[in-house]
Amino acid sequence: MKKIFLFLLTVLFLSVSASVSSAQPAGESVDPKAAEKKAAAAAAAAKPPKPLAFWAATPPEVTGKLEAKYDINGDGLLQTSEVKILLRRISAQIQKDNINFNVEDSKFLKAYDKNKDGIISKLELTDIKKDLSY
Repeated sequence: MKKIFLFLLTVLFLSVSASVSSAQPAGESVDPKAAEKKAAAAAAAAKPPKPLAFWAATPPEVTGKLEAKYDINGDGLLQTSEVKILLRRISAQIQKDNINFNVEDSKFLKAYDKNKDGIISKLELTDIKKDLSY
């Protein structure tokens, strides 16, 4: 019985608060053009969504030993969470140890190798950091 009473009380409270918040001040009418302009301004002010990282749209295939190590579920594809873990480790290793990272046996990591020299250097970390913020 208490549960029913609490449920009814909650429904009553929500309906009263909804009607109070949607009420207009006395004497003010709704102008459809003003409301349309307001909605257009809000849409223009809204930031566009961040583009997905290339590996978030389509999970990359596991092509090397390093990727296989991070393929936790063993399905042969690197899921978004698995890629993020891998990229964080690579980024930390490059920053901490001040070394370059070899991408020879990884197809998807080669996308971060901008000068196509087979390694990811500190200068090439910007895209990884950007994609990790996704």
